[in-house]
Amino acid sequence: MTGGVVASVLRAGDRVGVPWRNGGGTTTVVAAEPDWRVSIATISEAGDFSAFPGVDRVLMPLSPAGLTLAIAGRIRPLVQYETVSFAGEEEVASVDVSSTGLDLNLMTRRGECDGSLELSRLDGTQSFSAVDGGTTLVIVLDGDVSGAGGPLLNHDAVLLPSGAAVELTGHGALAVVGVSRPY
Repeated sequence: MTGGVVASVLRAGDRVGVPWRNGGGTTTVVAAEPDWRVSIATISEAGDFSAFPGVDRVLMPLSPAGLTLAIAGRIRPLVQYETVSFAGEEEVASVDVSSTGLDLNLMTRRGECDGSLELSRLDGTQSFSAVDGGTTLVIVLDGDVSGAGGPLLNHDAVLLPSGAAVELTGHGALAVVGVSRPY
């Protein structure tokens, strides 16, 4: 860690599920600020996503079966850990859901902040730091990962505010979320 700014560990086991805005599913919030939110949603059946006008979204299926979406009428099959971006006001629905799955969601208020979500493979030791003037969130998707004071379990996250850094060790898949305020 640098400059006295500290990384925070956000444990998956401490999260509480809440209903979607449209009541069609549940989600747990990993981290949030007024202009952005990262959450993990449970999708157990086909159905519409909640509308979030003025919000940009990035979604990543976490389950091995992936997820098939209909985005503005176009079918988009996604494999595990693939990302797709769409506007919160677009009509989006999950289709052909045969088993319960999870997906990671990044939502950023358009015109206030920008966000990115990507997969990183950890094989050994790797350093992560906050995006310039923003926040980085590293989420363990699977594997054997430690750092920030101890072992990190699946869906545990490390929150890195501006100026913070962390070193993670192990083997596994990580989601790296960056939120910046270029406006």
